[in-house]
Amino acid sequence: MVEPTCAFTERTADDDAENARVLDMAAHGDPDTLVPLLIWLVQIETDGAVNEASRSKQLEPYQAPIAATLSAWGVHNVERFWLTNSLAASVPLKYVEALLCLPNVRHVHTDTPYWEIVERPWSADEAGMYECPLQGEQCPEHCFDYNGIPFDEAAGCYQGRERVACAITTSAFSDGAASCFEQLASGQTYLFYGFVPMAPNFLGWQPCDPALTTQLCGH
Repeated sequence: MVEPTCAFTERTADDDAENARVLDMAAHGDPDTLVPLLIWLVQIETDGAVNEASRSKQLEPYQAPIAATLSAWGVHNVERFWLTNSLAASVPLKYVEALLCLPNVRHVHTDTPYWEIVERPWSADEAGMYECPLQGEQCPEHCFDYNGIPFDEAAGCYQGRERVACAITTSAFSDGAASCFEQLASGQTYLFYGFVPMAPNFLGWQPCDPALTTQLCGH
């Protein structure tokens, strides 16, 4: 029996980096876990006036085989795009490597944080839902610096910037207003914008004393 070959598709370094991140998820996550993917195919220049009907026809030879393979894998609700040569679908991790072997697939991208797909190597007692525990003074792999503006008691206002925790995502979870919170372990108060350290997303914080200003130094 001849093993199926992986189709060659020209890729950039950025394509390779995107693919490596998702392949890492696939290697460490549950094979049946669904990951929402944007599947980018080779770039195809438009062949004249751009409208949905003509563009969709132009992209059909590229997108149809991908959609058919996804369907054969049991992937439903595949969305095709016509302004770009791309598709969107939620794909089981076990098919990611095979997907990248299909002809004309340049790279796959997901906005889902790594630690929402892969089981976290820390317990719920160590970190909140959107938190990674600090490792010394560093953030674990696939986590992001979470910074606060410390309160300067001598000046009576907030200034500077400190890493106070790590987060599994850079997305914000509030309306962006300025809020101050006290870190229970240190007793230090920090000012945050947008993404605030509230339980259950982050552990070890409480709202600051209402008497403290939320004024930045120099403002």
